[in-house]
Amino acid sequence: MSAKPQVLEFGMGVDVHGRDATKAACRAYRTPSVIRACPLFGGPRAWRRMIVDVTVAVPDPASVDVDV
Repeated sequence: MSAKPQVLEFGMGVDVHGRDATKAACRAYRTPSVIRACPLFGGPRAWRRMIVDVTVAVPDPASVDVDV
């Protein structure tokens, strides 16, 4: 079975005080996917079935810890 796009969301994350690019990227990801998309697909349990493709744009990509 092939995956079909269901939802396209955009998010923005900022870490004003710490200037932590990793924290800002995590916030940008979490905002649309957790708050908006999960209720559409059956709540938090739907994460087991979801395929999430994330593209994050940052000024300095080397400053983001991709493992986080």
